Amino acid sequence: LNVITYSFYTFQSILQVLIAVVALATLNWLFIIVVIFLALPSFITQTNYANIEWGIWNGDSPKRKRFYYISGLLQNGFNIKEIKIFQMGGKFLAELKFLYASFTKNNLKAGKRFLFINLLINLFATSVYITIEIYIILMAVRKSISIGGISYDTAVIDNFQSEMGGLFRDSAQIFADTLYVQELFD
Repeated sequence: LNVITYSFYTFQSILQVLIAVVALATLNWLFIIVVIFLALPSFITQTNYANIEWGIWNGDSPKRKRFYYISGLLQNGFNIKEIKIFQMGGKFLAELKFLYASFTKNNLKAGKRFLFINLLINLFATSVYITIEIYIILMAVRKSISIGGISYDTAVIDNFQSEMGGLFRDSAQIFADTLYVQELFD
């Protein structure tokens, strides 16, 4: 279901990017290329993060199966009598806690790395965006565009940048979701 939903979002983003490209072409074609190249590193890190998450999920497959088995035992009403009679509740809960801790430790490590890389990418993208805004203001000072043109061009740049990010984000999410769907058919 997520794959289908994000496919529709991707199609919507493609349409919005095409509209923004036409509007942005009136300002400067170079900005189109710059914004696309700014969005690419984020896309690459998102797909790499999806691979890392999948590797954690898939690599810990025996632990994952054990986790779901034990949690199923504890949640299933049919097994409660045996668990109480043999006093296995504490052992099962300790095992679940250990397994959960190993999953979260691996995911936390990957998440911190992803956060740091995205911070650097976003700082660079913001500095380039500010540079483009300064260029637009300088065009208004030189009277190449009107004062109203500042808001129009700023809105066009902002819209194009967010739609490119959305397009790549949705594509990366489709990639991540297909990794999990693929396991269903293996």
